[in-house]
Amino acid sequence: MTSSPHLWERYARAEPFWAVLTEPRFSRDALTPDALEAFYASGREHVDGVIEVARRWVAPGLTVRRALDFGCGAGRLSVPLAERGIEVTGIDVAPSMLEESARQSARRGLAERCTYLCLDEVEWQAHAGRYDLVHSYIVFQHVPPDEGYPLIARLLGCVAPGGAVALHLLYASTYQSLPGAPVEILARPCADLPPMLMTTAPPMTAPTSWSGPRSSVCCPHGPVSR
Repeated sequence: MTSSPHLWERYARAEPFWAVLTEPRFSRDALTPDALEAFYASGREHVDGVIEVARRWVAPGLTVRRALDFGCGAGRLSVPLAERGIEVTGIDVAPSMLEESARQSARRGLAERCTYLCLDEVEWQAHAGRYDLVHSYIVFQHVPPDEGYPLIARLLGCVAPGGAVALHLLYASTYQSLPGAPVEILARPCADLPPMLMTTAPPMTAPTSWSGPRSSVCCPHGPVSR
């Protein structure tokens, strides 16, 4: 990922929630029980929206029994998926993020539905064709394209027949913060941490590793949740 797994582990130890959603209320010093609930409530809204869009445009009648949350962070989406009764596998590059996800899942009585794996330990063949929903959100913006495209190919191989893949990508042609530039430096929560970086993928008309019909590819512009 951008920077390195070591850097993401530093973020995870210092600011596990802010590193997922860079809002002041989610920083360690400001985090309250209400803010923590808002963090996961935002994930519920997002999950509801993703499944609604998938059923409407990609896989009508989709029933999600197993889901893969790539770049799960502190479980913002894994927890809401498990709350729906879904068996969830969360993958992340930072062990401390996985520990936080497991802690939050256990607090809500969801531990039996959640499995959390470190990216460098994943045996991808064991996940081939396993998941009804493969999802990644606000993750690939931190992954250089030369690393991201092979990961996307891995994720596409994880979807079960009749399932859906929903990946969030930023494109250089529509990214407004720094027109024409591939990288933006984000603010950092404290002087002890380096700034977080953003990266964009070059424009493309369809995922290059997708072998299914073009009509099976849905690329909504804008948020999927209201």
